[in-house]
Amino acid sequence: MLSDAREWRSWITAAAGLVPSIVLFLACSDGNHMPTPPGPTEPTGSLVEASECKVGLSSDPDSVDSCVDCLAYTYAADATLDLTHVNAGFNCCPGEITADITFQDSLIVVEEHEREAGCECLCLYDIDYRIENLRPRVYTIRVVELYLRGGDEPLEFTLDLSAPVSGQHCAERTGYPWCLELYQAGGELVSVSGCKMGADTQGPQEEECMEYAYAGDGTLDLLHVNAIFNCCPGEITGEVSVEPGPDYSTITISEHEAINGCRCSCPYDLAYQLPQLPPGIYRIMTVEYCDWGDWPGHTTLDFTVDLSSPTSGIYCEPWG
Repeated sequence: MLSDAREWRSWITAAAGLVPSIVLFLACSDGNHMPTPPGPTEPTGSLVEASECKVGLSSDPDSVDSCVDCLAYTYAADATLDLTHVNAGFNCCPGEITADITFQDSLIVVEEHEREAGCECLCLYDIDYRIENLRPRVYTIRVVELYLRGGDEPLEFTLDLSAPVSGQHCAERTGYPWCLELYQAGGELVSVSGCKMGADTQGPQEEECMEYAYAGDGTLDLLHVNAIFNCCPGEITGEVSVEPGPDYSTITISEHEAINGCRCSCPYDLAYQLPQLPPGIYRIMTVEYCDWGDWPGHTTLDFTVDLSSPTSGIYCEPWG
């Protein structure tokens, strides 16, 4: 019996020595308990900051020219890409400016949004973005903007991020809200009819009218119908100015005749064109001048029109 007990204890001791090996084998065989090494972290992007409306941009000597739309970039050794969209176009009252940043293999897309279009005008802003965990390689970066015109070059380019780098890519802009200085010149007189007395005329003869047609490309065509000048005016000229305002902009058409050559007056039609006029609310005024000493300037038409979208119409006043 004693011999059997000793053999039993020896067998138990041997079996106990095998337990750690069995447990270790089971642990190595069960994939659910094996630590999983961390995989590559996916890139993430966010909007960091948006500037206020950059009114008066062209007067700032340190600013980027308002006729270009740029994306400045800095890629650091920690795989962080900082982007600044310089001169991004949004509404003057956009509410909150946001963006969706998505990654499609080597394509990075920044799609910009605004919460609302609260004002009848557009403005330029600077928008800062940050993209983290962006592994080194060649990427195409595309910015989807809200207010590009049909023929505008998109803000898209290819960038080699194999090493730390910085720079900027720009696209030229000519439409509103870029290149605001272009709009200060207003427009021009493109044609003048002859004296319409006794001839077939546009518009009723007892009224003075302004026909307007605003196109989708931002061109405003105006026809001043039955403008009164001397029968022998010499040269008839017209000057067009556009003055921005907080609630509306004012288009002033100043018309002149060179001489008072006859003892009679006559109706004429004068056509004007204002290219690349920003959409919005406008007050349109015509002021006629002649060399008569008692008539230095006379406002004949004065009305407000909504040019927020393509439209056309006519405004008339009876001859006074």
